[in-house]
Amino acid sequence: MEIPTEDRSTMLPIEPDSNTVEDESRYDLDSDTESLDSLTSSVLAYEYKNGRRYATYGSNQYVLPNDDLESDRNNLLQHIYGLLFEGRLVFSPIKNPRRILDIGTGTGTWAVDVAMLYPNSRVTGTDISAIQPSWVPSNLTFEIDDAELDWNFSHLFDLIHLQNLNAVIQDWPRLFRQAYDNLKPGGYFEVKEADGTAISDDNSIPEDCKLRIWERECMKACNMIGQSPTAPENVKRWMEEAGFVDVEERIFRLPMNTWPKDPALKEAGRFQCLQYLEAVSPYALGLLVEVLGWTREEMEVFLVGVRDNIKDRSIHAYFNIRVVTGRRP
Repeated sequence: MEIPTEDRSTMLPIEPDSNTVEDESRYDLDSDTESLDSLTSSVLAYEYKNGRRYATYGSNQYVLPNDDLESDRNNLLQHIYGLLFEGRLVFSPIKNPRRILDIGTGTGTWAVDVAMLYPNSRVTGTDISAIQPSWVPSNLTFEIDDAELDWNFSHLFDLIHLQNLNAVIQDWPRLFRQAYDNLKPGGYFEVKEADGTAISDDNSIPEDCKLRIWERECMKACNMIGQSPTAPENVKRWMEEAGFVDVEERIFRLPMNTWPKDPALKEAGRFQCLQYLEAVSPYALGLLVEVLGWTREEMEVFLVGVRDNIKDRSIHAYFNIRVVTGRRP
């Protein structure tokens, strides 16, 4: 399932399941068989709008909520990555890292798993929201920090990791330079990001469908607030420009729903469909309503069509998930 970028022109298309295009079954997804320390009041302050809870800490305009619903969705994303990567947590060719940093750790799922994978390491997870669990491995700590501010760590790391920060970071090159400066010589930087636009091998995504309109409107809103939704395709270049060597990009294909014939891809698509259906509302509230000025009613009516497209198994769409690693010389 690991596809190098340079082989994209020769890779085989994903074969759709032949019995997923009938009108009665195309939408039927079930038919196929250490605690936080020294927290100030500003860090723990939240605001509530549109029925969701949002963090107020941080320099950036982060459009997604930080409530339990969003935490559940983030945990589901980590499960999807586990399926897609066949359980592999770290792609960097590094042995016995002593210090690991997870930027934008979210609910801390990856950090917890890595702390258990490397019990002799010290793992630090940072995020702008205090939504991580209290009971974690003894070699793991969480800190509230904004990755877009100056990094002030007292030691260097063997591995710095981040994932799912597309349309969150404003200055990616600066973040990459800070990662370089905070790595030991020989240390690795690892980035996992999903492209924001779905693609298909058989042109089965109509350009006038609600899914495509959704993608274009989200891109317009992100550009208005200085967040590039096309960051993943530039990660490899930015990493090289920051001074990293041995930079390698791996591309995995994540189906939008259960349309593929391949059982492993079908299973990953099943969970991705659920995740995507859960994601459209918080993204729409943050981008269409708050940035573009849509009304809630306009948003809800529009999302009906978007969700129909997401579940439509006659649309053979998938997303490129990019895993990029680089070494500080």
